[in-house]
Amino acid sequence: MNKQVILAVLLAFGIASPVWAASRTSNFGMVGIAAGQTVRINVVNTIGDPEILPTPVVLTFFDNEGRIISEEASISLRPGQSAFLDFNANTRELLQGERFQLRTRVRKTDNPETRINEASGIRSTMEIFDNETGKSSIFIGDPDI
Repeated sequence: MNKQVILAVLLAFGIASPVWAASRTSNFGMVGIAAGQTVRINVVNTIGDPEILPTPVVLTFFDNEGRIISEEASISLRPGQSAFLDFNANTRELLQGERFQLRTRVRKTDNPETRINEASGIRSTMEIFDNETGKSSIFIGDPDI
């Protein structure tokens, strides 16, 4: 009997299970911000079943050289929960009219205990807003949709 047949029989009877811990990454394109602006990464777990285990998510900002420019946020999102991470241009010493280029990444991982594809329920967006008024000037939808 070949190995594929044996594995298929074991899977059918629930004796063995495949490893299910896929990681998915959403990469947003480069944007520029100036003094007085903030970039925000938003994430939400859209899975409706409250019994599903939380989905691990890591939010990261990179500069135009690919270097991480702020502390990453590691979050476990339960179904229906949302979170965000901000990068304020005022943390850089920008001259009048100077822009700072950056990009964002959202990494989500399926929970190996559930053996379902819960990372597919994580939706992410990015926005740039004015620090003084709070008004969004740019909104970018989920790059995976």
